[in-house]
Amino acid sequence: MLFIYRASAGSGKTFLLTRFYIELLFKRELTPSLEAGRDLSFSEILAVTFTNKATAEMKERIVRELKKLWENPQASDYYKCLKKPDSKGIVMSDEEIQNRAHGILKGMLTDYSNVHISTIDKFFQQVVRSFAHELNQQSDYAVELDTDSVLDHAVTQFLLNLDNANDRETFDWLLRFSNKRLQDGAKWDVHDSLFTLAKVLTTEDYRIYSESIAKFTADKKAMADYAEMLNQIVQQWTSDLRRIGKSCTRILSDCDLTVDDFSYKATSFASNFAFWTAGKEKNSRLTDAADDPTKWFPKKDQHKLAQMGSRVAEMQGLLQEAINLLDGERNTEYVSAKLLQANIYQLGLLEKLEKAADKYCAEQGIKLLNNTTQMLNALVSGQSSPFVYEKTGTRIASYMIDEFQDTSGMQWQNFAPLLSDSLGNGNRNLIVGDVKQSIYRFRGSNWELLHSHINNFERQKQQKKDDDGNDLQLLDNWRSDRKIIEFNNAFFKYLSETLCAMGGDNPEYEKIREVYADVAQKIAVEREAKGVQTGRVAFEILSDDEDEASDKTKKTDYNALVAKRLPEIVVALQQQGRRPKDIIVLCRTNSECGICAAALMDYAAKHPDSPYPMAIITEEALQLGRHPVVRALVAALEFLHDPKSDHRAAVAAICWRSLSSASMSDAIAGHFAAPSMPDFTSLLNLPLYETVERLIAMLPDSARDQSNFIQAFCDVVLDFCTSDAPSLDRFLTWWHEKGFKCSVTTPTEQDAISIMTIHKSKGLAGDAVIVPFADILLDIDLQKPPTIWCRPNAEPFCRENLAIPIKANLKMQKSIFADDFAAERVRNIIDSLNNVYVAFTRARHELILLAPTPPADSKGTSMKLEKFLNNFFNGDAWTGGNDAASLVIDERMLADRQASDTTDIAATANDSHFICPEVHLPVIKQTTYVAPSDSAAARGTTLHAAFSAIIDRDHVDEPITRMFESGKAQLQGFTLDEVLQHIHNALSCDEARTWFDPQNRTLNEQDIITQSTHTQRPDRIVLTPDGRTIVIDYKTGEERNTRYRKQVGHYVKLLREMGFPQVEGHIWYVESGEIVPVTA
Repeated sequence: MLFIYRASAGSGKTFLLTRFYIELLFKRELTPSLEAGRDLSFSEILAVTFTNKATAEMKERIVRELKKLWENPQASDYYKCLKKPDSKGIVMSDEEIQNRAHGILKGMLTDYSNVHISTIDKFFQQVVRSFAHELNQQSDYAVELDTDSVLDHAVTQFLLNLDNANDRETFDWLLRFSNKRLQDGAKWDVHDSLFTLAKVLTTEDYRIYSESIAKFTADKKAMADYAEMLNQIVQQWTSDLRRIGKSCTRILSDCDLTVDDFSYKATSFASNFAFWTAGKEKNSRLTDAADDPTKWFPKKDQHKLAQMGSRVAEMQGLLQEAINLLDGERNTEYVSAKLLQANIYQLGLLEKLEKAADKYCAEQGIKLLNNTTQMLNALVSGQSSPFVYEKTGTRIASYMIDEFQDTSGMQWQNFAPLLSDSLGNGNRNLIVGDVKQSIYRFRGSNWELLHSHINNFERQKQQKKDDDGNDLQLLDNWRSDRKIIEFNNAFFKYLSETLCAMGGDNPEYEKIREVYADVAQKIAVEREAKGVQTGRVAFEILSDDEDEASDKTKKTDYNALVAKRLPEIVVALQQQGRRPKDIIVLCRTNSECGICAAALMDYAAKHPDSPYPMAIITEEALQLGRHPVVRALVAALEFLHDPKSDHRAAVAAICWRSLSSASMSDAIAGHFAAPSMPDFTSLLNLPLYETVERLIAMLPDSARDQSNFIQAFCDVVLDFCTSDAPSLDRFLTWWHEKGFKCSVTTPTEQDAISIMTIHKSKGLAGDAVIVPFADILLDIDLQKPPTIWCRPNAEPFCRENLAIPIKANLKMQKSIFADDFAAERVRNIIDSLNNVYVAFTRARHELILLAPTPPADSKGTSMKLEKFLNNFFNGDAWTGGNDAASLVIDERMLADRQASDTTDIAATANDSHFICPEVHLPVIKQTTYVAPSDSAAARGTTLHAAFSAIIDRDHVDEPITRMFESGKAQLQGFTLDEVLQHIHNALSCDEARTWFDPQNRTLNEQDIITQSTHTQRPDRIVLTPDGRTIVIDYKTGEERNTRYRKQVGHYVKLLREMGFPQVEGHIWYVESGEIVPVTA
């Protein structure tokens, strides 16, 4: 039996997968192929999913539930499933469940390698390696995941081996390729252009056609004849157009007429003639002119028509001929020939590049992961599925395929025979997916497999209901609050129907409606019984106050608006009870993620006393290559590799110095003021790993605190050292190609805001989800056009098995490839729509959408998401309101709330690079945070930060100037000179001057850890030469709050308990000069 489930977002898919797996293990009758009396083993079930993370989570959940069923069956969510009577009415006892669970769990833990829960690629790798071993072929190859590196080497070798004399055709193809790129205004760099083309080699479409392409390009004469045929069609069409243009121009000359004599002048039909004469397409007002000559001239100039006499009929005949060339069958043929002519030579280049890539892989003993599927497909083609079993040594009874919408065509072809064999034995198999969540088509996934193709697979074995008589569509939502569910139901119904209607009569567009036919969800009954929160959906258009009337916001301007608004929303959410870890920011691209990360880090830098943490987790921020400590270590290694290079020496010295400097700019300035270099010479002849260990020992103390990044770098170096000949030269080459992308793993309990792309968010959920760039294009992006593999099936272009890769463009709509373009356009619309669906369905309690002002769309053709959102919230399809007004900062809470903790790992800004996670104890800021819009409060915040930067009274100007230049403080309506004046005025007080005496030992904003592990942070602690301990707290403004005295008194008490002598406390109102002594 085959169960095909369609599982919408948040509908309990993980529960379904685990239940299906556990029931197979516990219920013998579900596997008829078993020998009598034998239970199904976990090693006889294969469950495949899309990512390693999903695989690990599924394994963990199964083991966790088996443990519950063993220890306390009734505590498991799957207890009720196992207590259902079998076909004979027999019910398993609790003791039987416990014994069976214990046996399964014990077997799994002692033979974990035979728990077949893996990614589909890993399964195929195992099969291919088994075949390689049986066939006495190389089976110890390394799987190469970095296809870009392989393609880069292949392109380089192709260019180096290019011989103009012996391979003239290839050289001509390359010249054509380069000329076409120049004509299109693309980059002229040949290597980069070929590298972009070579990426086609990794696609499944190319692998499908690669054999026929090789045959086509192998016949040089046939290929040359085909190219000549295309050339003749283009030349004949161009020649005819020029002839018509010249004839029409001659008629005007003979009749003493010019373009300005005709109606509409420069845009009249006569304006086309000059273009036609030059062989260029132009079709301005042509049809009307051919149909009705009376429209040629203005009413007052109708005598000119009579003046033309018999030439009018001649002109009409030429115009009709032009219409056929520009709009008729001749134009279709011409445009098709032009498209083929511009791309056919790419086939030859692709075939050459593939050979170069194969040669490189063979030399390196590697195989691209992308090629495994094709290898297996060729291997099992025409073979029965037992043949696969025999060679792998594994017998699978039941299959479970998760995320089926992300499966590719070849992957399914490889799996289908295995499922057929299992179904033939009467066993149970499971397929789960959701077309609406198919967002990986760029990796080869084919959502049409689940949408339609699967319906024709083993139709008689497919089940319509589950064992309880329920439909195989999971429509209960277990994730989101009521309003979010209702919003998504209404919005995606409205959006899919609107997009479908925009396709007119084109049947391809009906697929949009079909894919989203099951979008409506309801709250699960069990959730409803326990009570479901209302939730919040907010949509906000961001625009400058000065430009409210504008119908278009430039992208750069909108980025600035997001950078301003996003931190405000995060603060508002935290005020309303959300922790940073509850918040997810979803973007379409990595660059948008970078804008959001920079905005939050910039806000944190400008508001150091904010009680609302802006700690973030981003994939980019956690890359080893971006961390200053790792960059310093690599710079030192590069110097050791080339110790005579002044450049390497300077870079290493500056990177090393930056680890103990306030900023990179300080490090650079310090280096050029007083050049210095750590003594690395003793490390010149050491092995690589030992060199790294010695360098780490030489790091400044502050840098060695970055233990997680240092340890991760050591692990990377150690892994590299297990390879062949781990020399320093090879390591540095590998590091700059691949290694720098390695990242540290963050703990799951990390209390930080997650910023990620929509693709990375698949399978995740957040209490509050923010989509700051809800301006997604719901259409094919012609600025970054996809490649469409087209088969020229119309005469005279068709050739057996020929397929041509064409970059999508609007000209295809007038060619024999119009249907290909329409199909690809619909696929792109569904891709974009699915991205929006995945983003909007991640939210549990709050969904917040930000977008620019929708563009003017008088023709109703805009395909931008913000237009549809705006129309939806302002139309009749949605009655749930807009909660955007609730996302405001409560100014009172800014002053009252104190942060309870901060994260263990936080990304902050430091010049042009990230300072990634620091491991430190939690910090609680004790200073009152004030709204930056309040100028007096902002001045106080700035003065407070300035005093924290001052060590003694002899060095005041330099640290404050540096603080402002580095962006660590704001100038809120006054100049740097004014701030310095405030500081010097405050230090004119005699008592205050003693606190800044150079003879004192000063501790600025140092943490005090209490016995309860809480942290306190006084503004300034002064240890005087005469043995006194003075604790000072800065205050600004007029308020004299008793809370301040209590706070400083607590500091005094803590310092006395720690053993500090003669402790005294003072509150210093720096603007008025008043000093208030405090005793504990």
